[in-house]
Amino acid sequence: MIGAILAWGLLAAPAPLQRAAACYEALDFECAEAALSEALAEGLTAADQIRARTLQARLAMAYRDAPRARLAVRAIFALDPAHRPRGVSPALARIFDAERPPPPPRPLPFAWAQGTWTLLTGDDAARWSDGLGVDLGGGVLLGDRWAVQARLGYHDYRGVVEGFDTL
Repeated sequence: MIGAILAWGLLAAPAPLQRAAACYEALDFECAEAALSEALAEGLTAADQIRARTLQARLAMAYRDAPRARLAVRAIFALDPAHRPRGVSPALARIFDAERPPPPPRPLPFAWAQGTWTLLTGDDAARWSDGLGVDLGGGVLLGDRWAVQARLGYHDYRGVVEGFDTL
């Protein structure tokens, strides 16, 4: 079963990655390590990188090297945080579950209302009165850095120079 899944995923893979998978299936782990190192040194697509890192994690588990398997799993999640492995051993599945990054935060809506009292100074104070106003707004917080928001405000200023309020 594992061999069939591994072979299916590697049909279009580069030659060193195919050789690494064949060596792994033949239980020749030294050959698999050498071919995998060669494959990782090449420029692989993201999908082939995931296949290579999954094979690297399987090899690490064959050597009972859990820290190395964790590094390979972290490299997979750096490429695809939502990756779900198929056909891995229960021990490797537990490592995938332990290393899985938390989901991104859901969008968080927010709203606000505020009253304002603006005191004008300088040339503006000579032409306009101080003003009262209100601001209303709301939006959505996206992730932990970005927000989309809209604001509506009304502020009442009266002209203090004759005729200035009719401009």
